[in-house]
Amino acid sequence: MKAWWYGPDILPHGDGRHVVVGETLAIEGELMLCHNGLHWSESALGALHYGSGRFWRVEPGGKILHGDDKGCSSERTHLAVVKDTDEVLRRFSRLCALDVTGAWDHEDKAVVMRWLRTGDESLRQAAHSA
Repeated sequence: MKAWWYGPDILPHGDGRHVVVGETLAIEGELMLCHNGLHWSESALGALHYGSGRFWRVEPGGKILHGDDKGCSSERTHLAVVKDTDEVLRRFSRLCALDVTGAWDHEDKAVVMRWLRTGDESLRQAAHSA
């Protein structure tokens, strides 16, 4: 099974180990979601809900515990990383907003629509204020 993890280059919560593409990390102890385990989500969107940092493609291994929208495992191999996700996520957010523009009404909708369609940073503040 392949999964997604959105996290930093160094494991959080005092662990301190570096996360490196191609390497497998392991933990000891009983798996418990949100408390002990190397976490991940089967869906990319699910991973975004739980983390920050870089977007990693991972392969859980060892003992595996599944939750409703995430899982954790005793091992996690880091297959690939997307280093600069900011622009990708901003564009995705704008596209999602465009899907629901008919559900909201603003007096200055034109500047908002222009920013959503183009991502032009010079329009960002005006769109936010509209």
